[in-house]
Amino acid sequence: MKKIFLLFSIAVFLYLFTGCLEETSLFNADFPPFNNIPDKFQGFSGKYKVTFFGSEFTRENRVSNAELLNTYNDYYVTNNCQKAKELFPDIINKNGKNQCDESTEINLLTDNAVIYVFNNQISVKIKIQAAKGIAYKYLTYKYQYITFAPSDDLKGNEIEEYYYDSVNNDISITAYKHSDDNYMITKQDEKTVKIEVIYNRKDINLDTPGDSINVKTKNTFILEKLDNNTIELINNNDYSF
Repeated sequence: MKKIFLLFSIAVFLYLFTGCLEETSLFNADFPPFNNIPDKFQGFSGKYKVTFFGSEFTRENRVSNAELLNTYNDYYVTNNCQKAKELFPDIINKNGKNQCDESTEINLLTDNAVIYVFNNQISVKIKIQAAKGIAYKYLTYKYQYITFAPSDDLKGNEIEEYYYDSVNNDISITAYKHSDDNYMITKQDEKTVKIEVIYNRKDINLDTPGDSINVKTKNTFILEKLDNNTIELINNNDYSF
């Protein structure tokens, strides 16, 4: 009888132990259900597609040569100029700045995003790989793998980013950490989320070797929900650079 009780106790322990492991794994493909998710995070968790990306250069901090002083904000970086005009009619194609048309549009080869809700916090990962258009001028934008650190609010300032390293023609070895920038997450409807990010200092390598700019940027992501599943988003390029 004691032997049976001992075996039963071990079985219960293993069940509870493995169950705890599953529920504390942030990247579990079968994300555990939570009944106490804060109302402000309800409906966010899931896998998304990036339907819109846009980046406006709002201030020049540093340029590699004087010729770039007046040209750093000539173009608006986006995959959809028509949408950019709808969102930002006051800046797109105004006074020769933030130029945007079909010839400058980038093509999002990879457009993945995942939003996690875990331990009453929200976290976001975004991976986009771009080609064509202005991506061939602002080379850093050819790849972005961005992690918004877990936050107990729909805004925060801890951002970690891997990007395209044009010198080595590869993903950057180390992540650039933005600790003085900020982001805000907004649910537009049941399936659409908008994330606005302000980078106070962002390094961007240009198509001419040695040329670069450091600028303040306002980036906008619009995400469309695909399903409620959460997966680990891997930091790798899906296509050759």
